[in-house]
Amino acid sequence: MRIGKEEDDDIFDFIMKRKYFRFVYPAYKKYKTELLYLFFGGLTFVLVIVVYAMLEMAGVHVLSANAASWFVGVTFSFFTTRKWVFHAQAGSIKKLLGQMAAFYLARTLTLILQESLLFLFVSLLAYHSLLVKIFTETVNIVLNYLVSKFMIFKERI
Repeated sequence: MRIGKEEDDDIFDFIMKRKYFRFVYPAYKKYKTELLYLFFGGLTFVLVIVVYAMLEMAGVHVLSANAASWFVGVTFSFFTTRKWVFHAQAGSIKKLLGQMAAFYLARTLTLILQESLLFLFVSLLAYHSLLVKIFTETVNIVLNYLVSKFMIFKERI
């Protein structure tokens, strides 16, 4: 069931068309992909930082906590980004698994970068791990958006 009048409207279009948001609707429509990526990227960011901090407080090593929080974040991000940001259609299980594999592979590259930076700045230089994690997550959001938009879900744009 669709909410709204236009064929491609989703829940976010429905919300943005309400009278309280109508004044920003043209900008929202123009930058919808980027705004929704920021929204879901923000949710992923919070989720990853919370999982990381909880694991670190529980005594899990910095790099292991990072890898576990990465997995949680990538899984959440794959489904939200695929559905709400890029509106990607799979058509078949094979295509869905292909998208998922490409998504995880691309994210693995940023995991390697993140693990390297955490090792350097936390393990070797003794910086505060949560601050380094926040910095590396911010870099990841930008890199992951570019990879998702131009490589993984490019068929939709």
